[in-house]
This record gives sequence, C-alpha cells and structure tokens, in this order.
Amino acid sequence: MKASVIILSHNQKEVIQACLSSLSRQRLCEGDQYEVVVIDNGSIDGTGEMIGGLTYDFPIRYHYIPSTEQSSRAAARNKGITIANGDVIVFLDGDQLAGSDFIYEHLRVHKLAGGNLS
Repeated sequence: MKASVIILSHNQKEVIQACLSSLSRQRLCEGDQYEVVVIDNGSIDGTGEMIGGLTYDFPIRYHYIPSTEQSSRAAARNKGITIANGDVIVFLDGDQLAGSDFIYEHLRVHKLAGGNLS
C-alpha cells in the first residue's frame, strides 16, 4: 500500500526541513511505500529553492501555487490530492513533525478496514 503525505506550506522555509526530516525516519511494513507532495501556497521566502536542494530516500514533489484572492488552504489541499498517487492521503502542515510510526499506523488502520475508510 502507498501513502501520499501532502504537506501544506506558506513561508515555512525555516521549519519545513524538520518536517521532511521527520518523514525520513518512517518505519513501514514490507511492500509499503510513501511519497511526499509539498504544496507551497504562495511562499516568498525561498521555500521552493530550499526544498529543491534536499535529498531524501523518498520522492518529494513540490508544487507552487501563486498567491491570489482565491488562494486558500482548501484549494491547496485539493491541488495536493490531484497530484498525489497514493492509496491513502495524509495531510501535514509544514511546521508539524511526524513520529517514526506516523505512516505505518495510517496504513495499518486502512489495511484493517479493508480500504473502507473515508
């Protein structure tokens, strides 16, 4: 099973690297995997350049949404969902840290439910 972790960010250059680093320490069941999709909601602090210079053992996809009057967290989440290709979608904010079982537990519960969780 594959999880897509969608991280919403706005001017979080100083903290999002810690969030991504926390995701690099995930424990998974054999065969499970995850990707990270960073949705940058109009940052002007160099977040994208900083993320572009990082290397982790999981794929990171970065998408920038220019700031407009229609910008919103909901629009950013929806864009993340359209980009993601996992079986399970998990949302984080750029200033949150994930424990080492964060993705494992999400996937475990979905497996137990037979994919019947919404």
